Amino acid sequence: MIPKAYKPIFANKPVKVNNQTLHNSIIKINGGHYVPYLGEASKPVVIGGIKYIPVREATECQDFSSAISTTFDGKINTFKIGNKTYIPLAVVPKAYKAVFTHKIEPLVKPVPRIVL
Repeated sequence: MIPKAYKPIFANKPVKVNNQTLHNSIIKINGGHYVPYLGEASKPVVIGGIKYIPVREATECQDFSSAISTTFDGKINTFKIGNKTYIPLAVVPKAYKAVFTHKIEPLVKPVPRIVL
């Protein structure tokens, strides 16, 4: 049985960003496990035309068995600034890009205000 939050992947649709997917999405890169940063800490950087997103190391209490595989085979160039590790956005599978870039779509679309 596939958890409801991850069913869109199997239908070739992006995973919706919510608390469950933000806290349970772990990506395996160069033998390490990483999770996305949340909020203001999640701002990407562009170096040499490549967009890098910040991630942090996953803790021991997280389930590594469901880690996401990258879309790239081989060693991936990453770098670290402070406690943030930056990975290229291109290695994150398309279905998970919204989770790792922390793009949450509003649940309710705003209603335009009419001013007379």
